[in-house]
Amino acid sequence: MSQISNILAEKLSFSNNIKLQQVLNTQQFQLAETINCNKQNQPFMTDFSDPNQLVIQSNKYMLEKNYSEINFSTIKSTVIYIDENSILDVMFWSHHFSKLPNLRTLTLSIVELPREENYDFYLNQNQLHSLEIIKFAKSLSHLTSLQSFQISFENIVVTTAIWLSFWDSIRHLTQLKTFAISLTNVYCLQKKQLHPIANSVSSLQNLESLYINLKNLGNNFNPILGCFSQLAYVKNLNIQIIDQEFSLDKNLADLIFRMKELESLKIYLDLNIQSESFEYLGNCIGKQNELKVLNLQIGFENTQINLKNCLYFFKEINKISYLQFFDFNFFQYKQEMVEAIDEDDENSNQNTDTSQLLQLSSTELEELKKQKQQALQFSKELNELVKQKIIVNQKVKNMIYKQTQQKIYRKEIISESSLLSCLEKK
Repeated sequence: MSQISNILAEKLSFSNNIKLQQVLNTQQFQLAETINCNKQNQPFMTDFSDPNQLVIQSNKYMLEKNYSEINFSTIKSTVIYIDENSILDVMFWSHHFSKLPNLRTLTLSIVELPREENYDFYLNQNQLHSLEIIKFAKSLSHLTSLQSFQISFENIVVTTAIWLSFWDSIRHLTQLKTFAISLTNVYCLQKKQLHPIANSVSSLQNLESLYINLKNLGNNFNPILGCFSQLAYVKNLNIQIIDQEFSLDKNLADLIFRMKELESLKIYLDLNIQSESFEYLGNCIGKQNELKVLNLQIGFENTQINLKNCLYFFKEINKISYLQFFDFNFFQYKQEMVEAIDEDDENSNQNTDTSQLLQLSSTELEELKKQKQQALQFSKELNELVKQKIIVNQKVKNMIYKQTQQKIYRKEIISESSLLSCLEKK
């Protein structure tokens, strides 16, 4: 690693016009403001204390609530969680979305819907089925005043009719400024089902912030990224991709390349990355001259990235003129296993659950520790080099600022004296 430091110190130099202010060496990266509806957060209960927010969660006690008391015109935000037992929620919202003229924020999470052998939902009077979810999806088109929409699909099998219904409604939400889409373990996605995404997204031309979270989608995550390439004027782009089997292609880099006013870019990649894809990604990021915030978190294991690729990558990033915040970090791929290893090191006298380590041999555990340390050391040394450059740039910036302030001060004195002289003459 000392060799890496020496080479980076010699080769890596950030230009004088770069204005980095802070470097953080985070070990875990979380997408900001993404989906907050999940099983850990449930159950949600109806809350009437805040007239601007209505939160409804499937619960047998919800029938006791008198919905006639709700003034729907005052509701500005709501969170909806749907699972196989949410038929009452779905039917309720299908009839009431049209009564929410002032709704500005909607968070919708659809989790673990049951399925039959034909990949359709159970047709049962007590459980959610496809006809009701389609009605629900179509009713979303009434929310034309919506400005922030977060939608999550998790552990479900997507039927074409349901998928088309959701994206057709999203097409009508033209006032959206923030859109977050999270897809986790979504099965049976076909190429023909990806076209509606592109068609709907093209209507969201007022969008300022885009959040994309894709996990375990097979090879579908690459074409899904390509569906968002028409959003050229997004200012904040936040992307997280997790997949153990497939490799990143050029779709992510092409998406970034097409952005014309990008100011903040945060990327978390935990998947296979080839050296060519990594360099191309750096090339496209380097062309974002308006970029102010850049946060990159990249899985260290199962990548083909070497020192040469890193040098090229940072050389391209060096071209960004107005960058104010930069954070780059390699992290260990099997994060849960690493945490278990660390815990075992600290508590050697206690019994450790070896199932957490996926029954790795002692040699493999040592190699995992070594890789983790290399990743952290590389990231630490890289950030130290950047931090040194920040200090120099900050001193130069402060000198320029003081000189400018002195000129402005002298100008103000001259202007004031000139004014006084004019008044005396009068």
